[in-house]
Amino acid sequence: MNRPNARSGPGRAGNSFRNLNHMIHNKQGDVEIRILSPGSKADAVLSHFPEFIYDGADLVFKAPPLQGNVVDDKLNWFQMMLKNERKFLLKLQADGVQMAVRITIKGRSLNLKPETLLLAHQLHFQTEIRFVPG
Repeated sequence: MNRPNARSGPGRAGNSFRNLNHMIHNKQGDVEIRILSPGSKADAVLSHFPEFIYDGADLVFKAPPLQGNVVDDKLNWFQMMLKNERKFLLKLQADGVQMAVRITIKGRSLNLKPETLLLAHQLHFQTEIRFVPG
């Protein structure tokens, strides 16, 4: 009995496109907020955000592992966590403290949904994207 080729048939291209779109927009990676060399402001940051830990001279707050480890979800999680802390973070920046969102991706490409960039935009954070072999 001849079976139809599993790679052909109606709806195959549509399913492939949906799977590709899901893979592109659900890229796995790590996301962290870095406060770059906070100096004398480190104590204020740590008392306000106990989640930050030292990484050399920087303070780092890493997103927890979420379902699927998806970058968009982690950026949205940070957006929700920090939205009520905007005044504090902007005051630190006014005092000369620099902050960055660091995204580390395994592979060579990243597509983000536009709304996931709100965190860096609203809080005036630098955005660093690192691509590592994966």
